[in-house]
Amino acid sequence: ADVIFRHQLADLERQHPERLRVHHVISREAIDPGERVRGGRVHADLLREWIPDPDACMVFACGPAVSVHDRVLAKERNEKPAPRFMETALDALHEIGVPPARIRKESYG
Repeated sequence: ADVIFRHQLADLERQHPERLRVHHVISREAIDPGERVRGGRVHADLLREWIPDPDACMVFACGPAVSVHDRVLAKERNEKPAPRFMETALDALHEIGVPPARIRKESYG
């Protein structure tokens, strides 16, 4: 219920069914999984299912990333910062072979 621009994205998908498929991965809410909605975290196997041809897609990823504050705290503790959504998603996209030029991202955190 809290997916930002959910209705607008669904409208765009209906207007452009051959060009746009919207998938949601919800990590902190109980959900009823479906074809284009999953619970948990993004991972390579899930992306392989949704992206059969990594060279023929454009991926738009939006979510939290490791912040400057996270990096400072980790450095003080002599640790690496724990990856957040964006790092995990980008690593999985790289693993399945999506070219970097085919990925658009927006992060916060």
